[in-house]
Amino acid sequence: MKRPSAATLLLTIGGLTALGENMLYSLLPLYLKQNLGFDNLELGLFYLLISISSMVLRIPVGLFADLFGRARLVLLGIIMFLTGRLILLIGASSAAFAAAVALGLGVSMYYIPHAALVADIVSEGRGSMIGMFGKLNFLTQAMGALGLTLGGYTSQFFGREAMITASLGIMTVNAALALFLNFVVLGGDGGGKSEILNLLRDLLVSLKDRFLALYFIGNFANGVFFASFVFSQVLLSEGYGLPDGVIGLLLTSFAITGAISSYVAGRVLSSKSRSTLLKVQASVWLGVSLLALAAYVSAPLPLLILSLAGIHALLGIVYPVGSTVLYGYAPPRLRASVGNVSGLIWRTGHSVGTAVVPNVVNALGLRSFLIQACLAGFLSFLAFRAAHSVYTRRSKRNLQRVEKTEVVALAKAKCK
Repeated sequence: MKRPSAATLLLTIGGLTALGENMLYSLLPLYLKQNLGFDNLELGLFYLLISISSMVLRIPVGLFADLFGRARLVLLGIIMFLTGRLILLIGASSAAFAAAVALGLGVSMYYIPHAALVADIVSEGRGSMIGMFGKLNFLTQAMGALGLTLGGYTSQFFGREAMITASLGIMTVNAALALFLNFVVLGGDGGGKSEILNLLRDLLVSLKDRFLALYFIGNFANGVFFASFVFSQVLLSEGYGLPDGVIGLLLTSFAITGAISSYVAGRVLSSKSRSTLLKVQASVWLGVSLLALAAYVSAPLPLLILSLAGIHALLGIVYPVGSTVLYGYAPPRLRASVGNVSGLIWRTGHSVGTAVVPNVVNALGLRSFLIQACLAGFLSFLAFRAAHSVYTRRSKRNLQRVEKTEVVALAKAKCK
């Protein structure tokens, strides 16, 4: 039987992770409150611990991935996901906070090393980078939507413990696949080995890059945008009186729309240059900003839904394009480190947006979260447009330098 390729295993692991994570988080707040007796303060603390533990080790995890191998960090992240689920099944409210830490550490260990490993596989000549990221986002979005549905039905018919147990089973399969990837397909070489001091020095040098600085500003604004958009569910429920079932159906359809646009973007843009992808990324965020403004002024429900669907369709393009630009630009030996810096900045923007948006809504009304989303999207557009300008000017200078070198070499050859 033919052995599965590293690319196939990475796509499968990505899809199963989305399935297991969305199954767990679909009704986890209800499990914590009604099964473990959490009050609102404890529930907030649980999610705060996930957020903090996913942020605090971002930089060391990136360096570890580049130093000891990205595939090994993917495996460790899945093991932390498993550990968090096992602790939740103990059924003790005090132990649940340890589960939150484990789940947060899993986030920091898994996602960026997984994306960096995808970029490594493609860089070795096994396909288009944006095509792979497009397929990965299509799978994660589609499997995530399936996970939300399965989580709800499993909880309804078999209980919330069964929902967590099913998610645990999926992550166990994932751990087996990650072991196979590490020790059979990659032969124990997880990718990206270097000396720690040289790696840290090179990372600090790369972070002074003006292009990356502008890219990180755009990522910060992305985080603010996604934090703002959480209130879309509240608007559909409290502003328009839609029942939970209809909102769930809309969210699923939005996710599928984003998954399809992500896959199409991966196919259509597979042969485009990095400069073109940067221009597309900036244009997408301008479109998202305008659609958020349209959603703000669109009082009729059908127009609001169309605006939200358009936003999700454009956001589906963001992941494959943005990942291709970032991991293609970063030095190969620093992909996980640079990716985790970018992820930390995104998470910081998300935390800022989460802190600000309730105050905006309380001061200006429920629909005003769309104004914050519009402004964040426009800041992303400006940052990525500026990054495109920097990249284009640098590319022209490099081309002129190469041409000058070739002219000098040709003149020397004629003199001889």
